[in-house]
Amino acid sequence: MVGVTAKVKFNGATRVRWRIVGLLVLFSVLNYMLRVDITIAGEPIMHEFHLSPFKLGWAFSAFSVSYTAFMTPAGACSDRCGCRQREWGRKLNGCSRALLTSNEISRRKSCTK
Repeated sequence: MVGVTAKVKFNGATRVRWRIVGLLVLFSVLNYMLRVDITIAGEPIMHEFHLSPFKLGWAFSAFSVSYTAFMTPAGACSDRCGCRQREWGRKLNGCSRALLTSNEISRRKSCTK
């Protein structure tokens, strides 16, 4: 098959491509907002938990470092296991953390009465 060339017809950008680009931009903006909104809540957090700006900075840094550190293993897991299994694992993890947190909060409230 030497010398065989295929002609590919390029129609330019279609509506589907622009929709995909729009969704990517939308999700990028939402991701940025979700990572930045913790800094907006910094002032009320400082007052409620009696934190100094220095301690709050440590808390924000710990959040950022852990967020960054776990993205590499999460990506590797997604590549190895597939998106569907990773999503189920993420949902189960989130639900279990929510249940544990609510249980701890109710336990602490009952201890203070």
